[in-house]
Amino acid sequence: MQRVFAIDVLPCPSCGGRMKPIAKVTDRRVAQKMLEHVGVPSDAPAPWPARGPPASVGASRWLHHEPRADEPAPDIE
Repeated sequence: MQRVFAIDVLPCPSCGGRMKPIAKVTDRRVAQKMLEHVGVPSDAPAPWPARGPPASVGASRWLHHEPRADEPAPDIE
């Protein structure tokens, strides 16, 4: 969580001290039981549909264009 989302999950909510991980759940059935017990959905969410190319100006010309090594990459915001 820290590396990906920059969220530090180890400070204790009560005293602010550092907590330590004591276990890692690797069995899918155990994880499902734990999540269901606390009322959290245990099924994986449905994948989102793929999105189209960016709608920036000039993006359409890059859709069917084979770039050359000497041309700059497009500006996509």
